[in-house]
Amino acid sequence: MQGHEASPRVLRQFEDRDREVRLTLNDLAFVHAALVPDAAGKIDVEGWNAAWSETFGTAQLPWKPARTTIVLPKLWSPGSTIGEIDCVFADERRM
Repeated sequence: MQGHEASPRVLRQFEDRDREVRLTLNDLAFVHAALVPDAAGKIDVEGWNAAWSETFGTAQLPWKPARTTIVLPKLWSPGSTIGEIDCVFADERRM
């Protein structure tokens, strides 16, 4: 699955899981994403950026969390094409 196809799905999965702990993507403060090549060796930075723009800074979700995106030639697991996404949420109930 190409990055642009997978990225919106991944962001929606975060939103679904966040509902379990009563957080929304509006509570997302920071994202660190590590992108890796697909099976053809392509790193779909454009797809990731497009998915980000389709998710954040929209009429439905005007909030844009801070983010860092890095590109890795590969992860430690041989043959893995799955990148990593770390998210930090701000929960004002605990502040």
